[in-house]
Amino acid sequence: MSARRLKIAFVAAEPSGDWQAGALAQAIADSGADAEMCGVGGSCMEKAGVKVWLNSQDVSCIGPGDALGRIPYFYASYFKLKSYLKQMRPDITVMLDSPALNMRLARFLRLQDLRSLYYIPPSAWTTSAKRLRSIHQRTDGVVCIFRPNAERYAELGLKVGYFGHPIVDMYSLDSQSPEEARRELGTDKPVLAVLPGSRRQEVDNLLPRFVDIAELFLAEHPEAEALIPCATEALHEKIGRYLGEDHPKIKAVLGHTRQALRIARVALTASGSATLEAAMCGVPMAICYRFGMVNWVLGRALILAGLLRVEHFGLPNLVAESRICPELLQHEVCPEMLMPILRELWDDTPRRAQMVADLAKVREALGQPGVLRRVAHAVVSMAEGMTLAEAVERA
Repeated sequence: MSARRLKIAFVAAEPSGDWQAGALAQAIADSGADAEMCGVGGSCMEKAGVKVWLNSQDVSCIGPGDALGRIPYFYASYFKLKSYLKQMRPDITVMLDSPALNMRLARFLRLQDLRSLYYIPPSAWTTSAKRLRSIHQRTDGVVCIFRPNAERYAELGLKVGYFGHPIVDMYSLDSQSPEEARRELGTDKPVLAVLPGSRRQEVDNLLPRFVDIAELFLAEHPEAEALIPCATEALHEKIGRYLGEDHPKIKAVLGHTRQALRIARVALTASGSATLEAAMCGVPMAICYRFGMVNWVLGRALILAGLLRVEHFGLPNLVAESRICPELLQHEVCPEMLMPILRELWDDTPRRAQMVADLAKVREALGQPGVLRRVAHAVVSMAEGMTLAEAVERA
């Protein structure tokens, strides 16, 4: 370990990035490294001892349509971030996803002679050599969390780090049984897990549809109930207000995502990290996404122009490189499309059995425990001045 105190900055401009950065920061602290940690994030980073300069809940958005009306705020936040970084002069800045911010920030850090590591790089599933080289050239290192992503860099002769997906560690350390999870959640009923996302725009676009569908499904299955785990207090309050007091069949719970998924029969979920959590628990799922109208029109235009190619958007499907879980987009997120899927996955059908088997393969493909410990060692090594190749070998 370094003889002096290291300075490590994190830039996690999305709630999911805050979750990942918080887990990594905790692993760095647990490694015994003497490090001052600051950056952009949220409550997960704060719990790990990171001083948060800007809260990710305030700066996250989905697509250009959501960003247009907030451009002045984003620019003000970006200039604040640059000022913090120039003042702190971190030994390494760890950037997570969020290419609209971090690709620009990587260029700034290079001009300031400050080192950077892209952990969870953008365009994880792209085959564009130009895009991958651009990401690689702007930083001092890239660490991927999906094997296919790392393999595409390697095919181009670009050195990256790959240790597996950190969600493997998060679940391997959690030995809670389904019975214990049921006691903690206070339920003995079959559970439909409803996960409308963590960002404001996601919840606004999906929650009303998800609640309508859940109510219809529960009317057919009076023995069951639906649980909506909420990552933050603000989200819990928002969903609680939408449901109203004492909804008889749907309950919003603060936190407890793992517990809800451990006991869930089926999950109705937004695309995102929650789909991998469901995969870790072997829960069959329907993966949904809805954009605001501006983002949807722009996306359709890019697809029709041949500038955007998307075979799958659900993470389990991307890991499996095949459509193992149903994906429903925009107008497809409706009772007519989802009710037959939920019925088939709820009952003991061949489709349910096949999905459970496929999700077990996804879990295997995400790697073995020890991911966060090795990533933490690599970050500390780079903060001490090593190259990525040296840091990966040391980790």
